[in-house]
Parts: sequence; structure tokens; C-alpha cells
Amino acid sequence: MDRSLYRALPDSDLDASWNVGETTTEELIAAFAGELGCTPELLIAHTKQRCSELQFFEHAWVAARARTLPQALVTVNSDGFSRFVVPRYNLDSVFDLIVTSWEEHTMDKARLCEIALQRLGGHDPAEALLIDNIEANVEAWRARGGQAYLFVSDEQFAVDAARLLPAQDS
Repeated sequence: MDRSLYRALPDSDLDASWNVGETTTEELIAAFAGELGCTPELLIAHTKQRCSELQFFEHAWVAARARTLPQALVTVNSDGFSRFVVPRYNLDSVFDLIVTSWEEHTMDKARLCEIALQRLGGHDPAEALLIDNIEANVEAWRARGGQAYLFVSDEQFAVDAARLLPAQDS
């Protein structure tokens, strides 16, 4: 969807509001439907369809499914992620827990990592590795004493995974 549509709506912070749980998917869809001249039902169906067509990075997905360590999926995302993506891909069976910005009401990835670490029973950020594609998130987690890896490509991750993660059992 064209991100300029966000700017066309009266509330220019709609995406942030959505990601911290102040705006629901239905409210966002209703705003878009009005601008696009279609029904909310059509947009919800479109959203669900698009969420069922996601493709994961091959090497990263293999590493996640290997479950060599306790792991959390920590994401800045809306309620739509929890409702459409998590069940579609059984993410709750791949990750020990899922921490989302909309449920925790913050887009601060380092804070979300602290919440995940705490819920996993850990207390020392140095024992936790954040894998993220946003450099600011990596830097923020490192500033709190955590380990972090900047994901730039699946191919590079495949090369680096051996030093980042325990070996997988065959």
C-alpha cells in the first residue's frame, strides 16, 4: 500500500498510533477505506490475503525454527500482526514468546527486548542477542548492554550464523 496515503489522512501519526495499540486495525482500515472509496470489508480481506503471502528469509527462518536457544520474536507491529500473521504461520510454536509494540504500547525496540528478556527469565542483556535490520535498534540494544547483530541480507546471515548461534543438532 502506498505510504503516502498515511499523509493524506488527517492524523499524520496514524501508523505510530497503530503500532502502539492506540488505533486498531479496524479503525485504520475504516480511515483508508474512506480515502480509497471502498468498503472496510474489502480492505480487511485484502489485508488478510497479503498477510498469507509472506515469504521468510530462508536462512533466518531455518535458524529460528531450529530453536537452539530460548527465543522471542520482538517486533514493532500492530494488532493485525498478532491477528493475521502469527496464527497463519504458527509463530507462537516457533518462538517461546512474542512481544509486540501494540501490546506493550511502545515502539522502543530496546524496551521491548528488555520485556522479552524478563519474560524469558533472564535479567542480563549481555545474555540476549537482538537480530534486527534497523541500525538504530541494534545500537540502542547495545547501549543497554545487549548483544546485537545488524541483519543486512539472508546470505550474510547464513555466513555469520555459525558464530552467532549454537550449532544445530542434526
